Amino acid sequence: MISCLRSSHPQTLLVSDGLLIQDVAKIGRAVEVVKNFLNKEQANMWRDYHVVDSIEQALEILKDNGPSARIIAGGTDMIIELDRKMRPDVNTLIDITRVPGLDEISHDSSGIIRLGPLVTHNQCAASDVLRDYALPLAQACWEVGAPQIRNRSTIAGNLITASPANDTITPLVALDGVVTLSSTTGQRKVNLSDFYLGVRKTVMRSDEIMTAIEFPSLLSDEIGIFQKLGLRRAQANFSGKCLCNFAVRSE
Repeated sequence: MISCLRSSHPQTLLVSDGLLIQDVAKIGRAVEVVKNFLNKEQANMWRDYHVVDSIEQALEILKDNGPSARIIAGGTDMIIELDRKMRPDVNTLIDITRVPGLDEISHDSSGIIRLGPLVTHNQCAASDVLRDYALPLAQACWEVGAPQIRNRSTIAGNLITASPANDTITPLVALDGVVTLSSTTGQRKVNLSDFYLGVRKTVMRSDEIMTAIEFPSLLSDEIGIFQKLGLRRAQANFSGKCLCNFAVRSE
């Protein structure tokens, strides 16, 4: 990463890769250097970056590019993996953050709660609907990372990453969650309990987008709770990793 900051000298700009600009007139050129550096860094991580305004448009790009394309929203896992060269086969990103209506939490008259694919962990933790009718999920979302991570990371992304340490998987399985997977050929619904094939492996195809997460709300005579055991609550190295988590739904 590259960063810029002012030094103690009012006419000096420090750039973290070793540049030192002492002439105010040259600061504009320094900004261009920074931009060029970032462009090169991005070029090393992906080839094409598409910003779409509809799910249909995203699905067409997925279909055309196959396994080399990935959907990106929060990007809290994907960007790190690309930066660390963990996904050498991925060269195309499809940004769905500008698609309207994907960040909504709804609760219909039949008691079904629906999360759009852009709903974040902090949205869930702060949701009155989830605290009242799906407490295990709200509790789990509060346990995810730091505030900055919770503000960006999505529930859908957490499910798709398929790490055993991910906090939202357990409560959504306990709540009988169902995910909607969409492609250019149609939609299919998959029980979350059947979604996983192993560590970081799911039944989701490369041409599909998770477009909804649905589950029934807790009934008036039911209770639910989420608990997590870890070495400590932190983001440093592996010390904050989850050792065990569980969610219970019971009468």
